[in-house]
Amino acid sequence: MVSPTAHISYFGLWSAKKLKRALELLTELEVRFEVDEQTADRVQLENWSAWDPNAERPHIGFNLWIWTADLPKLGTKLIAEFPEIKFGA
Repeated sequence: MVSPTAHISYFGLWSAKKLKRALELLTELEVRFEVDEQTADRVQLENWSAWDPNAERPHIGFNLWIWTADLPKLGTKLIAEFPEIKFGA
């Protein structure tokens, strides 16, 4: 759950597999983030490139929130690493 006092930016709906890679990058860069789980239909997950039919729970996606104050640390690294993600979709 996102802290009610945090100023955050939404970075989309992620599959578990891609989220793991993204969190490794965020942790390495010391970027603060929050994640919450969301049940979604296949179409919504496909729209975010988050559909993974081989996942243990394919209808579960993960919303990624990044603290706005840490965006300068992140720059465009997340977008460069995951060009298939439709940020802001």
